[in-house]
Amino acid sequence: MKKIVKNPLIILAAGLVIVAGSSVGATRAAITYSNEAETVDFSTSKLSVDIRELQGDEYVSISGDNGLKFTSIAEDESLKLGKAYPENVVVVNDSTGAYDEYVRVVVRKAWKDADGSKDTLLDPDLIELGVTSGWEASEADDTAEQDVYYYTSPLAPGDTVQFMDTLTINGKVTKYVKTVDGKTAGTVVNEYKYDNKTFFVELKVDAVQAHNAEESILGAWGVNATVNEDGNITTLGN
Repeated sequence: MKKIVKNPLIILAAGLVIVAGSSVGATRAAITYSNEAETVDFSTSKLSVDIRELQGDEYVSISGDNGLKFTSIAEDESLKLGKAYPENVVVVNDSTGAYDEYVRVVVRKAWKDADGSKDTLLDPDLIELGVTSGWEASEADDTAEQDVYYYTSPLAPGDTVQFMDTLTINGKVTKYVKTVDGKTAGTVVNEYKYDNKTFFVELKVDAVQAHNAEESILGAWGVNATVNEDGNITTLGN
């Protein structure tokens, strides 16, 4: 019997990557004292955070409907398994007030068929994000399709921190294969489950104030965190 093997490196479509950004954490009353006028001015400042992608020579907000461009692969280029493609995504404290923030990024990954339905066989973990140092994954928040990362240091107003720098499709995806009868009698064909699939990645970022750190994190995110005297998160729990 003759065996026909499809080349697994050229039939995986370059997937669509979607980013959903959340910019709202909370609003706070900011108090400004003026000694000269001997008055107190009460104004409202917004605690917010943005997520941005390097596009060309500048970082562009990808919150809301803008979406991630994923420009490191040409539209007519086949995605290569195991290759780490550059994908520079950063988080910015763009609050209107002078507030340090703790930020987190919720990552959801999935495979989908041509009709848009979700493929539950292929492992979403094969879609690998190169998350940079300084981010701590929370095992309590993890599911089969979701990872949650907390930046362990408070982010000062106007400061930027890199979240990820690469995106890779793990070559182990080729293990999802079955052998079927070929169209020609006496032949069999290896069919790869990822053929004509699309991978999806969704990122959502939000923030809480660094003031009363442990209470703020628990109240906003339901996470019991331990924060040391330098303001750094040392443990994350249920």
